[in-house]
Amino acid sequence: MLSSMNRLNDEIKAKEILINKLQTEIDHKNKQIFEYNKNFEATNDTRVEKQLVKNILLSYFHTPIDKQQEVVPILSALVGFT
Repeated sequence: MLSSMNRLNDEIKAKEILINKLQTEIDHKNKQIFEYNKNFEATNDTRVEKQLVKNILLSYFHTPIDKQQEVVPILSALVGFT
């Protein structure tokens, strides 16, 4: 009886150690996820979609030649070149 209680206590201690280790790993993974999300949002904010750039360039080239210089500041403001 006493040996089975000791064995159960040892198993409980081992499980508690495993739980603590796994909780630490979960905390570490959550921090990584937070950092990845933060980096993704920062990257996503600075990325310009290809379709948008294509439409902007097409609109520039369809603008009459004498008006293209007026469009350049607008285009640069759209893509963030000020």
